[in-house]
Amino acid sequence: MLQRALAGIGLVLGMLACPPALCAAVPASSGEAASPAATPEQESADGAHAGVSVPGLDNVLGEPRVTRRVTRIHGGETTIRPPTISVPTVRMPQVEMPRVASPTPPRVVQPEPEPTGKAAAVAVQEWRQLEPGLEYREFPFIATRYEMPSGEAHPPRATLRVVRIDPARFEFVLCAASDGGVPLPLGRWADHAQLVAAINASMYLPDGRTSTGYLRDGGHVNNARHGGRLGAYFLAGPDGLARAAGAPRAAVEDGTRVNMDVLEGHYRLVAQNFRMISADRRIVWAADSRPVAIAAVAQTGDGHILFLHCRQPVEPYVLAQRLLNLPLDVRTVMYVEGGAQAGLLLRSGGLLMELYGRSAAAILLGEPPAPSLPNVLGIRRRQSAAD
Repeated sequence: MLQRALAGIGLVLGMLACPPALCAAVPASSGEAASPAATPEQESADGAHAGVSVPGLDNVLGEPRVTRRVTRIHGGETTIRPPTISVPTVRMPQVEMPRVASPTPPRVVQPEPEPTGKAAAVAVQEWRQLEPGLEYREFPFIATRYEMPSGEAHPPRATLRVVRIDPARFEFVLCAASDGGVPLPLGRWADHAQLVAAINASMYLPDGRTSTGYLRDGGHVNNARHGGRLGAYFLAGPDGLARAAGAPRAAVEDGTRVNMDVLEGHYRLVAQNFRMISADRRIVWAADSRPVAIAAVAQTGDGHILFLHCRQPVEPYVLAQRLLNLPLDVRTVMYVEGGAQAGLLLRSGGLLMELYGRSAAAILLGEPPAPSLPNVLGIRRRQSAAD
């Protein structure tokens, strides 16, 4: 019993002399060889986190003092890569833009199509004889004074219609509302007086009957006053004395070149109007006048009388230029009317024509009714050469 008690006391004293951490390093069996202590590097390789202690007491409780701690991440060196962020692709909606046509220059309205076909070419390029002493021809032309810039619309075009009359075969007559009648369209005047062709005799005053210049037919005087600015005269029906002196049956005279005080007394029919072209083939019309449809009467170098008509609006100066360049051999040209009242009638050789001036409104809205004209110059067939 005493031995056991002493052994127990010795065991307790031995435990107090040797801390548990150091006693744990003593081999369980004294017969085994003591292994060397592990180094801090070997311990850190065996565990994720290992504490390395140095033997010795730090406090009265006998706890070991930890001098340092080594940390290592399993798996060796690790490369830290930034996270890959996937940005979703957003598709923009496909919007189909409407197609807008590029602007085009405005086209100039052509009231009448260009002549096509063989028949039209003959009518334009050659004189068409309707009956002996009466011919008809058309001349298309550019109705502007200047050339159009390149790339722009086609320039405006017009057509000049010409009736060529031999005074030896046709008699000129005046139809006047002031001579016991009323203003009528050309067709009604033609029915009334059996006219083959007709054109305006003159412009007229606001009363709708009186000519702007001197106008007389035989004993009937429509206007006895000679206009100072109206320099052209149409004469027809010479008396015996004038015919004996070789005066023409009809003529268009430049009042600035002849003595009208003497000459007009020898003719039955006298009508005064503005000059467009003088006897010496000079343009005497202002160059800045507005475009209008035009009716005019002219004389050629060989004594024929021309009824001229352009129903598309054109500047009188431009028309005068074209007249001088066309193969018409014009001398004095007399302006007789402009605008919607400018008319031309022709009834011969299968042609039935009654035309009036056209305006932009008429092109868009349609033809207005035929205007009534107070004074008309017409022709009738002569019964014999002596008439």
